[in-house]
Amino acid sequence: MAVQVTRRSDRAKFASEEIAQATAEEKAAAFSTYGAYYGTYTINEAAGTITHHVEGSLTPNDVGKDFVRYYKLSGNRITLMPVETNDRPGTSQPVRSLTWERVK
Repeated sequence: MAVQVTRRSDRAKFASEEIAQATAEEKAAAFSTYGAYYGTYTINEAAGTITHHVEGSLTPNDVGKDFVRYYKLSGNRITLMPVETNDRPGTSQPVRSLTWERVK
């Protein structure tokens, strides 16, 4: 299983085609607008959860962690939701969800 998510559709390009020439600011902006990890997963049908076991990640601190999400299957779609009732404690933000659709 692999997850790659762009957090913005208007990500700025580096001034140079060579990544080694990118400035610290350009690298920070690229890092903060993109997320990726990979690993294995297990499903607990009784609890309605899927657990992603992170083996590698753009964010090194996530390696070795388990991300538990509720899941809902509907046709060719799977929707993942955090197990917390509010994934941003102390705010009135709604719970996020992420829907993936199988491409044929």
